[in-house]
Amino acid sequence: MLLAGLSSRGQVFDDSLFRAEAARGLEQTYDMSFEAAATTFRDLRRRYPQHPAPHFLLATNRWWQAYITTDPYYHKEIEVQIDSVLLRNAALRGRAGYELEYTFFQYMAYALQTRLYILRQEWLYAANAGRKALPYLNPGLQYAQQSPEFYFSAGIYHYYAEVYPEDHPYVRPFMYFFPDGNARLGLAELGKAARTPNYTQAEAMYYLGDIYFHEEGDTTEGLALKARLHRRYPRNTWFRLSYARALILAGRLAEGKALLDPMVAAFEATPGHRERRLSSRVTRHTTLVMQYVYATRGQALVRLGDQTAAERDLRASLRCHELGHRPEDPYLPEAWFYLGECLRAQDRHKEAQAAYRRCLDLPANRAVRAAAEAALVD
Repeated sequence: MLLAGLSSRGQVFDDSLFRAEAARGLEQTYDMSFEAAATTFRDLRRRYPQHPAPHFLLATNRWWQAYITTDPYYHKEIEVQIDSVLLRNAALRGRAGYELEYTFFQYMAYALQTRLYILRQEWLYAANAGRKALPYLNPGLQYAQQSPEFYFSAGIYHYYAEVYPEDHPYVRPFMYFFPDGNARLGLAELGKAARTPNYTQAEAMYYLGDIYFHEEGDTTEGLALKARLHRRYPRNTWFRLSYARALILAGRLAEGKALLDPMVAAFEATPGHRERRLSSRVTRHTTLVMQYVYATRGQALVRLGDQTAAERDLRASLRCHELGHRPEDPYLPEAWFYLGECLRAQDRHKEAQAAYRRCLDLPANRAVRAAAEAALVD
């Protein structure tokens, strides 16, 4: 019965009405108008009831809501939508004219499932979902000229399959069952996805900006991509934070801080922000986003020499972490380290040493750990 109606409304990649409405909903998603996007995608689901695409778009919208908070409220809905994608996609398998769409949604459904498991740090489940996606990776590349969305999926795999195991040795045993990566090829493919208008363009720009800035050391290219995303989606708090953080890490402290100041003002005007976790169901300025905003602005203030304001921000970041109920967090050691720097600048050496030691008690990247160890020796 799933095939019923597909002949009249099936190949959505060639359907101008579908593409226009899908693009509108994605713009709403990246603008963090999540409920407006959900309404747009539900309308597409009503118009195309047997196609996997509306379900994938709904899952993508909820994914971004889940990504900016520690509240797992939307995880089940994402899982349900992914299951619906796979169920409806099964009806397209082997059907003439639907090879491109079947391959795309099969890969992207498992890829999104993988990202959800990674978000929850469920590594074995993530590896299994990634393994299921792989058979559709290389076949998808033959369609890249018709649909540049495939450059994003291929680029993400080719880059991280080489780089991620080098930085995270605990995933190496899982990679035994996966094809080798190719970081240079992955960068080229992501670049094509980021330059070409397509469903995955914003995602490609986001990941490519992070890769250039944090992995490749190309600050100029990384900043340019992050600036483009922020200008395109000025209401997106995560893209704004990402750009501000990049500016601060590049030494453009006042510019980065100026981007973060309105976010702090908006968050602190929200009732209950000091007492409870604010999720994406309530605000774009979630407790998780603001944990990172406070930590990033605090780092800038330490380097600008305003230690009183820096201490306030860094302690606010740690308070947001407590409210967020996220035991392991990649920004947490950095917040403790800069709190130590702030306290040392105020000649509060015992408190500073306690903050450095707290940093060393947490999983940290090598640079933060080395800086904290060096500070304890001084």
